[in-house]
Amino acid sequence: MGAVEMRHPKLPPEQTITVAAVAVPHHRAAGWTPVDEAESAPPAPAEPQEQPAVEGGESEPVAPKRRRAQKED
Repeated sequence: MGAVEMRHPKLPPEQTITVAAVAVPHHRAAGWTPVDEAESAPPAPAEPQEQPAVEGGESEPVAPKRRRAQKED
């Protein structure tokens, strides 16, 4: 059984783990990549990108209206 060194894109590059080769699919599902692939792949974005503004100017977010409790007679 072999061992594979892996790293996660949200952790510092020098922080790696060593896992058994049979555990690689499990770790890949959690975002880990083998070190040799991580060096050749582009880095994953750390933050989600903002949506572009709607044409015609920027609009402010609208809060949902609150419903008033109905009085029972």
